[in-house]
Amino acid sequence: LKFEVVNPRNTILIKISSEWERNQIAIGKKVFTQLLKELSHDYKEVIQAKKEDIDKQIMTRQNQLAGLEMERKDIEKQILLGLKEIQEKKDRIILQKTILKNMRERESDLSREIEHAKNNIKGMEQQRDAVLKGKSGEDNMSLLFYIAMVQQNVTYLNQLNNELYFLRTKQAEADAERDRLNNDIAGINTEIERLKTREMGEIQAEINKINKKIEELNLNKNFIEDIKLISEPKASISPIKPKKKLNVILAGVVGFMISVFIAFFAEYIRKHKQEGIVKG
Repeated sequence: LKFEVVNPRNTILIKISSEWERNQIAIGKKVFTQLLKELSHDYKEVIQAKKEDIDKQIMTRQNQLAGLEMERKDIEKQILLGLKEIQEKKDRIILQKTILKNMRERESDLSREIEHAKNNIKGMEQQRDAVLKGKSGEDNMSLLFYIAMVQQNVTYLNQLNNELYFLRTKQAEADAERDRLNNDIAGINTEIERLKTREMGEIQAEINKINKKIEELNLNKNFIEDIKLISEPKASISPIKPKKKLNVILAGVVGFMISVFIAFFAEYIRKHKQEGIVKG
């Protein structure tokens, strides 16, 4: 069997034709019906393979979406942990401020006590020196008392100075700790902003892109259809063979060409005979 197949321009159609004797047209129609069944049977496997391939692509992208969703949830968890850590550090800063406030108050008290102790020592030394200038036997007890009081106040002053030094050291450490906590908070805020940019920007863009691709794949899958019969097999109104008009035209053209040839040939023979008579 010979079939002629034509694909009309800019269409997804195919037009199939075949030549049959007039008394075999009914058989030809049955052949075309069977041809459609065979094509549909073969094409079902192609359709199934295409749909399965699209389903695999959709599944792959859905897995990508699931991975991105997990990444986004993980980022949200990291952001929450960062915010919690920031709050903890802020609480520690508040505590450091309270401690520093108490330290400064204690520093003021110590400064006043140190000044008071210095004044006491100065007064005791003056009284001791006065006793030494007018020293007599009965002033020995007073002298020893003033000397002891001076030593006691000096010891107390040293204790206050040591406490003040220790307090100022603690203040410096508390200030450094507060600065460190503020730097940590700034660093955590920077990381949170980076995570938000990744979550809200890059991940969402990737999700939108994948969802768009899934929509395209589903649309393509819906366009995959089995072979459909648009028009039932039918015979042409007039026979395609023999082509009488074409044969008549061809016969006329051929006859004209033969006539011209015979005319030229006859003229050639006539001239040849005349030349022979003249020579004879």
